Amino acid sequence: MNIKQIKYFVSAVETGSLTAAAKSNFVTVQTISKAMGDLEAELNENLFVRKSHGMEPTLFGSAFYREARKTLAEFDKLEAFKQTDAREAASPQSETLRLGMVAPAFYRFGDACAKVETFARRFMGIDVTVIRTTAGKGLEGLHSKSLDAVMSLGPLPHKDVNCVVVGTVPLGVLMSINHPLKDVSEVGLDDLRRYPLLTSEGFSLINDDLVDVFRRKGIEMERGSKGMLGTMRFIVKDQGLIFAAGIPTLGSMLGGASLKLVAPQDVYPIPFCLTSLKGCMNPAYFAFEHFMSNGLTTIMRRAFS
Repeated sequence: MNIKQIKYFVSAVETGSLTAAAKSNFVTVQTISKAMGDLEAELNENLFVRKSHGMEPTLFGSAFYREARKTLAEFDKLEAFKQTDAREAASPQSETLRLGMVAPAFYRFGDACAKVETFARRFMGIDVTVIRTTAGKGLEGLHSKSLDAVMSLGPLPHKDVNCVVVGTVPLGVLMSINHPLKDVSEVGLDDLRRYPLLTSEGFSLINDDLVDVFRRKGIEMERGSKGMLGTMRFIVKDQGLIFAAGIPTLGSMLGGASLKLVAPQDVYPIPFCLTSLKGCMNPAYFAFEHFMSNGLTTIMRRAFS
């Protein structure tokens, strides 16, 4: 998927025909037709219903059009931005985005970073690099300009940064694949009371709130990192549960573990934040922030699938 396909698709919907779309974009009908065919093949969905007097978007096509129109509008803003003085003052690496992800060093973390990088390149056309970091090192990276932005569960408080909540992630718990709760669809408060609990290192920014919320519900938990071997012993031998971001595919990132969601009525969702240094946000960052803000759950699921 690329921005030309999106542009041609929007034109086809708004003009009602491939011929009119071709004229408005100064290309051949064959070019528009091939772009639409490739787009439908990639999405594995029909975007149009062909009729004798033209064409109309399918139900899926109409929904995709609404999102495509937003994306195209933002792309137009970025194109305009390139002509401004602000573009000239941007970082020499403004076509790339260097991200830090505040997270524990879970099993196969490098694979997760690679998937985020691939996802951003494929669906946004942005050259992204992702590294694991801590909250403190992430802020240091922003100030030294070795990082353009930091992704975190919970905000990174500092007077020199802009911290934007781009969405929320449900709360989950990691458990052994042979845990007594392995077959439940959701984990409730009664389940949490029966097993030892550990807060994730990646929740360091919101652990105080998380601990307080559950303490008021009569649930105590351990805090801190046990290391990889200690973590495996905790979930396998002790049948412990570890709080984590509720992205099911992340369960495979910890060997021998699966992830279950905590019942949403029992806890608040976790804010997912993007933090950047004030005055140092390049065009790639703005595009990434907007993209994440317009469907974080879907984006994260596809990025980590």
